[in-house]
Amino acid sequence: MSLQTLSNTLLRDISNLYDKADNYDVKIQVGEDSNSEIFKAHSIILIARSNYFRTAFSNNWAKKEGDLY
Repeated sequence: MSLQTLSNTLLRDISNLYDKADNYDVKIQVGEDSNSEIFKAHSIILIARSNYFRTAFSNNWAKKEGDLY
């Protein structure tokens, strides 16, 4: 498999993670009470793309309940 093919395949797979809520391990609630929305996400993507989430998911900060943060 060429490097270009591998890159394209990886980009497609990551894009699928963004598009689907399957196998998420994070729920982010924004707002309060009836004026709130829950976003499902993948912690590995958040950690890779954000220093804030890298710190937030560290053992010193994040609280994991079952399989979800």
